[in-house]
Amino acid sequence: MNFTCDPILPMFNGSTNLPNKSSDHLSVYSRIYDSFNDAVPYAMSILCVAISCSNALVLSAFVINKQLRTPFSVYLINLLVSDLAQSLLDLPFTTMGGFLPVWPLGRKACNFSLYGKWVYSAVVRNTHSLISFNRVWALFFPIHYKQNHTNATAIWLCVATWVYVHIWLLPGLIPDDLYYRLDDGSCQVNTTANPTWALPTQIVLYNSSVFVVAITYPAIWWKVGVRARMKTEFMHVRRDRSGLSRACWRGGDHSCSKHTVCPRT
Repeated sequence: MNFTCDPILPMFNGSTNLPNKSSDHLSVYSRIYDSFNDAVPYAMSILCVAISCSNALVLSAFVINKQLRTPFSVYLINLLVSDLAQSLLDLPFTTMGGFLPVWPLGRKACNFSLYGKWVYSAVVRNTHSLISFNRVWALFFPIHYKQNHTNATAIWLCVATWVYVHIWLLPGLIPDDLYYRLDDGSCQVNTTANPTWALPTQIVLYNSSVFVVAITYPAIWWKVGVRARMKTEFMHVRRDRSGLSRACWRGGDHSCSKHTVCPRT
């Protein structure tokens, strides 16, 4: 970033009485900003490899070990697949954009890149929402959850998430390619030209997942805490009753049963 054209600088440069400290500060900030921008593509390259390897490793565990394939693990597999797809089909293009100032691969490759950038990111976010709703279902309605949550249910919910994402995104991505995209050497969706699609999509498809997690996770933590306290109290009561029964038996009081509590002596 070049700060020499900042309109504030001539006010200080034109004065012979004031030290040129602001210009020095801006030069330092400019160097830091430029160094950060130069380092981002290299960090993205490392991140891309790390995410791809870690997701592939965990995903292979589900493929190899059949015991890990439970109805709930279907959501985790869906999350891993979308994460892996994003790291392989989105992050490399994002990294390339940090090294090159102009998109070099043409229109079709740009469409492919934008599809991966928007779709996989949305699927990842909405899968987190799906997992949150699943935990609420399991904790607050355990009987209904056990009766109705199967592998087929989880698979259909994950498929519905992908369909839901495409229903939101394709009506914006296709017109952008046909009518709105700027031929300025970049590769990005022209959201300014289509705000009636871009703003609702940003709120519903991307921001809503943050809201869902923020609302459901405190409820989940609260319910888990309640269950833990109930389990602890039950174990204490069971231990106390077991001790009383043994004491009554050793004392020869055969009137004590599992439905009655013998008095302590």
